[in-house]
Amino acid sequence: MADTSILDDFRKEKSVSLITKMKYKNRVPAIIYDMWEAYGFGDFDNGFLKLIDPDEYTDIMKKSWSQYKEAVPIMADAFGDLIVWQSQRHAYIIRYRYGDYSDMGRVNEFMLEKLLDSSYRQEHLKDAMYASAAESMGRADYIECYGYLPALAIGGSETASHLRPMRLKEHMEFLAGLKGRI
Repeated sequence: MADTSILDDFRKEKSVSLITKMKYKNRVPAIIYDMWEAYGFGDFDNGFLKLIDPDEYTDIMKKSWSQYKEAVPIMADAFGDLIVWQSQRHAYIIRYRYGDYSDMGRVNEFMLEKLLDSSYRQEHLKDAMYASAAESMGRADYIECYGYLPALAIGGSETASHLRPMRLKEHMEFLAGLKGRI
């Protein structure tokens, strides 16, 4: 059985509708579907990761990521990055703050354990600044993220002192507009 301790502090934002479950049942990995069933949409890992409604993020993904075909947004992180699942292949993280994306590998029952691994997190999620941001500003709300001000794309510094709470979707759209299609 996979280690699910990363979900111990899950905060439910809303339930997953039957329509959403039916629409995505065969389009997302079983672990994600099972999380929807057990937890709904919400945040966990002290607010760093968010289990999201794909329908709310699909347009942002399509406008900003050139590899979007057959992809489904499944999570977001507290820096406004989007984790997507692509057609029975791999998970990718669209790192809007850097204007790039990274292959996170296959999503399977061990996905949550991968997300607990500090070297995996640093390589794919670049989460080093989150602890200090959460300590000084509090846990990010489900609809929020921490964004660099000024944005990294226009010369901002990647330091905790430059992080500010921002609306998640709007921040993704803003960064995508700065960098263009990734």
